[in-house]
Amino acid sequence: MKQKVVKKNENNIFNFKVINESKENILNTFDQFKEIKKLSHIVTLNPEIIIESESNSHLEVIIKKADMIIPDGIGLSIASKLKNKTRLTRFPGIELAQEVLGRVTSCYLIGSSETIIKKAAENIQTTYPTLKVINSHHGFFTKEDEPKLIEDIKSKGPELILVGCGSPKQYEFINTLSKSINAGIAIGVGGTFD
Repeated sequence: MKQKVVKKNENNIFNFKVINESKENILNTFDQFKEIKKLSHIVTLNPEIIIESESNSHLEVIIKKADMIIPDGIGLSIASKLKNKTRLTRFPGIELAQEVLGRVTSCYLIGSSETIIKKAAENIQTTYPTLKVINSHHGFFTKEDEPKLIEDIKSKGPELILVGCGSPKQYEFINTLSKSINAGIAIGVGGTFD
């Protein structure tokens, strides 16, 4: 049975339910996700993803079923102001990643090149000394590589999985991962590692 954390203010932006809460409330919801026995998916939505989802219905479905959709860019805030007369509180993906890394004990990083992801892992380990970067993997994996990568993530059981492979690949991977993993939080972080 799918457990849901109650989200308060959600605005309908181009048929996506985007949360409109303070950063503190979003982080409190993140903390609640850690207690749920399923992989929770957080999307930091920007106009580019919305445009891409218009021609990619599979991506649209994946985004819509995310556990929380957070407004990433100023474009969503402006659209909400024009459409709903409400300004959204933005929480850019890179800021969210920085905040949540300080709220977990372990993470798994996926994305970018082998060299860059290893350097990102080192930087994160230095910045958050109590956090264990369990493993990292480059973002140039194929569909054939996914089962082995998913098995590695599953066996290591990280609290947080940051996937920086760009759209739609990172969302499709998180969707596939959610069918095999019953704990943790996954966030697509685009080019954050670069």
